[in-house]
Amino acid sequence: MLFKWTNPGSDDSDISKAEETSLLYSGLKEKDLENIIAKRIDELVRTDQLMVILQERPRQEDPDILAIDENGILYIFELKRWESCTENLLQVLRYGQKFGRYDYEKLNWFYQLYRHSKQGDIDLQIAHKEYFELGTPLEK
Repeated sequence: MLFKWTNPGSDDSDISKAEETSLLYSGLKEKDLENIIAKRIDELVRTDQLMVILQERPRQEDPDILAIDENGILYIFELKRWESCTENLLQVLRYGQKFGRYDYEKLNWFYQLYRHSKQGDIDLQIAHKEYFELGTPLEK
């Protein structure tokens, strides 16, 4: 549930329930939500928690966003612009099986695809070390 805060810090400060809507009714596409979350994941989730390593590619069976934390644990984001259903959960579980099996080289390959369109090539291990400001990189 979301609230709108009016006049914060004043005597007449109050909150009211924000009007609920969905992407489906707003005219936005799932890809619009995916792009804004991937672009601003450091503002939506603490910067020191997740690093995006892949965004969904057209006509590929990829999660909308694949991220990694400081310890190398993968996080899968599958966004829907309508109500969730059982098939959505099964889709995420399938992604977990698929991406959970990949070794470092395959994850680095995905990261290179993601980075290539963004800021150029850099090895995932090095990028991870720099992003999380680690003294030593994680083992591959």
